[in-house]
Amino acid sequence: MDLLPISFLILVVILGGIIAIAADRLGRKLGKKRLTLFGLRPRHTAELLTVGAGVIIPVMTIGLLYVGSTDFRKWVLEGRKAIEELRITQTELASERLELRTDAERAKALQSKNASLEAQNSAVQRRLLVADSKIQTAERSLEGLRTKRAQLEARIVVFQREVRSYGARVALLGGQLRHTQEILKSNMDRLASTRKQWSSLNASYKELDKHVREMNQHDMLLLSENSKLESDRQGLEESNKRLAENSMNLQAAIQKGQTELTRIQSDLEEARTELETSKQQLNEADLELANAMAATQSLGATLVDTRRQPMIFRSGEEIARYPIEPKLSGAQAASAVSSLLREARVEAANRGSQERSGLPTAFLFARADSKGQRAATPDELESMLVTAVTGKDEPEVLVAYAWVNSFRGEPVPLRVQVFSNPEVYHANQVVAEARIDGRKETSEILRQITAFIGTQVRDRAKRDKMIPRLGTDEAFGSVPPDRLIDLVSEIRASDRTVRLQAYSPSDIRAADPLRLEFRIR
Repeated sequence: MDLLPISFLILVVILGGIIAIAADRLGRKLGKKRLTLFGLRPRHTAELLTVGAGVIIPVMTIGLLYVGSTDFRKWVLEGRKAIEELRITQTELASERLELRTDAERAKALQSKNASLEAQNSAVQRRLLVADSKIQTAERSLEGLRTKRAQLEARIVVFQREVRSYGARVALLGGQLRHTQEILKSNMDRLASTRKQWSSLNASYKELDKHVREMNQHDMLLLSENSKLESDRQGLEESNKRLAENSMNLQAAIQKGQTELTRIQSDLEEARTELETSKQQLNEADLELANAMAATQSLGATLVDTRRQPMIFRSGEEIARYPIEPKLSGAQAASAVSSLLREARVEAANRGSQERSGLPTAFLFARADSKGQRAATPDELESMLVTAVTGKDEPEVLVAYAWVNSFRGEPVPLRVQVFSNPEVYHANQVVAEARIDGRKETSEILRQITAFIGTQVRDRAKRDKMIPRLGTDEAFGSVPPDRLIDLVSEIRASDRTVRLQAYSPSDIRAADPLRLEFRIR
């Protein structure tokens, strides 16, 4: 770094301060003395002297620097020229650097080209080596071809000898051919004599053919007589067939009468059996009627007592449900129905149901139909359910409902329905979505979330045929209060309108509880 310009600037600043101080003091002194110069007023005289002092001091400073510093004199006298020379020098230096860089790049390019040429030279040498090896191989092949040529020439000599031997054989075969032609000529003569014999034989054949035609005419007469006899024979056969058919019809009528007699006897036997069965069923019905009357009296007393107790199940309220896998065997289906009834009885007992008159806490119940037919027993109803769910191809669910309003202390009559249980929602599937304004008050956000869960989610579940739990306020489940509070806090903290999504965290079937998770978008 050049210190001269910096030193000069520092000196100018210092001198400026000194000039200001000196001019201020000089002005005050001149003002106090009230001197005049050239007829000027004292104030103007003081100003003129102050300005003159301010000019003289820098001039003296520059003069001292000019006398005492060679660099300063050179800078004053040759400043712009030195700057121009410096610029030219820098330009030439940059040009030389560019040329050096270009020369370096050319050297690199030449080195790269030299390396490429060396590589090409190596490749050419390798090719020359390969070509030399190929030439040597070709020379060896040429030697082999020359050997083969000598062999072929030897074989040609042999073939020429064979051709000469074949010429001798052809001459021999020509003699044999002439001999064969002579034999053929003699055979042609024999053929001519044979044709003459054939002509005579043909004349004899024509005479024989004439005799045969006469014999055929005689045969035609015999055939006409034979056809007449055949038609007479067919008439006799048809008469025999009619007689045989009449005989078979008579035998069939006899056999049919015997069959009808056997059937009538069988019907009489069945009627006797049905009469015995009806008598037995009548006896059983009388016994059941007596048992029913006793049970009715007992239940009547029970109803009087239990109607004073609180109601534990409303009519149609769900008590238990049990999923059924497809392709169940009879034993597996019976086990599933038993499991459903066991869960229903446990739930009924937990609510306050008790066994009465030999009935468990919960039992299958069936009313008599409108035609007065006997109502099915609980065991029969259970067998019907087992048959209904055995071997089904799709998953199902058994749901047990309370048949009537049931009170504490009495058995609960059940009705069971079978529903299809397909997969309704897949894992991570969005069930419903709503927009919630996070800038609203907390109470308003909570109301929007509650309305979303109670309306949109519930309607979507109904539309997708989820199986609700009847008789409860939460047919498809509920959201824990702490989760609602967390959702309200998260939406309120966002301070914007968000999308609240209810999604299934796992696969959900129609009979499964609707357990949903929530996320904010």
